[in-house]
Amino acid sequence: RGASRFAPIIAKLRGLGVYDDREIKSAIVNSSFPAFVKSPFGPDDAYGAINGGGISDYQKDRMQFHADHPVTMENVIIPQLYPNEELVFPQKSHPNTVYEQFERQALRGIAGALGLSYEQLSSDWSQVNYSSARAALLEIWKGIATVKARFETYVMNQIYAALVEEVMDAGLLPLPAGAPDFHAAKTAYCGTRWLGVAKGWVDPTKEAGGAVMRMDGLLSTHEDEAATQGLDSEEVLDARQLFLKDLKARNIPLPEWAAGFAAAAVTPTTQEQEG
Repeated sequence: RGASRFAPIIAKLRGLGVYDDREIKSAIVNSSFPAFVKSPFGPDDAYGAINGGGISDYQKDRMQFHADHPVTMENVIIPQLYPNEELVFPQKSHPNTVYEQFERQALRGIAGALGLSYEQLSSDWSQVNYSSARAALLEIWKGIATVKARFETYVMNQIYAALVEEVMDAGLLPLPAGAPDFHAAKTAYCGTRWLGVAKGWVDPTKEAGGAVMRMDGLLSTHEDEAATQGLDSEEVLDARQLFLKDLKARNIPLPEWAAGFAAAAVTPTTQEQEG
């Protein structure tokens, strides 16, 4: 059976979760103890006092002292320490100073195993510019395209082929005279192209200009560029044609790129022809 993409990173995910939990708990414990009272009553004295029964008298004396000295100023308590006692403020070691760096590095490893970028996984885009974001997007898109192609081959194409076969078998899709049956030309009858999620743009101005240059240089087609953004090429063209016709009908000035449309013959759209 197939192995999950999460299999290599299960241990990392668990470790990162445990680390996050420990850091949060440690920070809570640190915030619960703002200061400590350092007493001269050392271990040896404590042991002797326990054996001699003097520790309870010492503690009672301390408690009575603090009860007798509740000094306040404008409702703010000013603590009075027992003689030879010292107020110590512990250093705050949590959150750990390297906590953010450690978590960022752990997420980078997890993102790499999943075929994603750190920025996508963490939603942290504070350390990238256009070039680095674009480079990351291109690498990620290769992985997405591979998964998409595999899903199309083993899932979507199989469903589509079963549908076409069922329709032909029921006589709902009449074939021209002399056309081969379904099983004789299955590949031809089931040829299709699936549109996936849009690739998206980091900088629409630069990338749209690049798409125009690729089409002008015959390195790409309108169909390819539309499919990259999850659009159907014919639907885009039909929508644009209807848009221009609507502008003319309302006597709205046409945009510069449609200057030649005013003198061009208006032909029915694909949708109108099908209708």
